[in-house]
Amino acid sequence: MFEGKTQIYGSQFQPDKNGEPVPYPIENPEGVNDRRRAVGLNTLEERTAELRNQMARENVPLPPDWEAHQKKYVAWLHSVGWRK
Repeated sequence: MFEGKTQIYGSQFQPDKNGEPVPYPIENPEGVNDRRRAVGLNTLEERTAELRNQMARENVPLPPDWEAHQKKYVAWLHSVGWRK
């Protein structure tokens, strides 16, 4: 996902601009829950709910300027060689 490729199992999430956990792009999202079950993972919806609950318990703050934070993140991806 750091390279901008889609993920297979939907195991990597990021907060959206409202602070809600969303998975990074997933290859063939229609089949993701079948692939997750095949390797012993719960559904994407269940995992998303778990992360929401965890973030609420831990009171995870959003960056004050989410868009600036995203631009900084993308710049970091380029600076360390994950993206060209």
